Amino acid sequence: MTSTPATTTATAAAAPPSAGPRTLHPICELARLAACGYCPADGLDRPCTSSETGPEGYHVARFAAAMRRGLITGADLTVVLETAGAFTNATLVYDVPLGGAQ
Repeated sequence: MTSTPATTTATAAAAPPSAGPRTLHPICELARLAACGYCPADGLDRPCTSSETGPEGYHVARFAAAMRRGLITGADLTVVLETAGAFTNATLVYDVPLGGAQ
């Protein structure tokens, strides 16, 4: 009997190789599992920025970290970068685009 490490199993479930790009909300949820490389946000309960009245925001650096960890795919990162437009590591991408729902 062989056993698969839990991290490998979770990663495979999060971003199967044949999966197409997701919509922004599930990508943001998966990116939350990675620590941000730009700010101290590092867990499920911490977006990079939030307000009580608006959407939560995540730095582009956090999505890159999530891709490096296998949590999101390159196609998912493309969705994020297209949403961001011009960007740096510090650019915030909001879970719900400002001005409307996705």
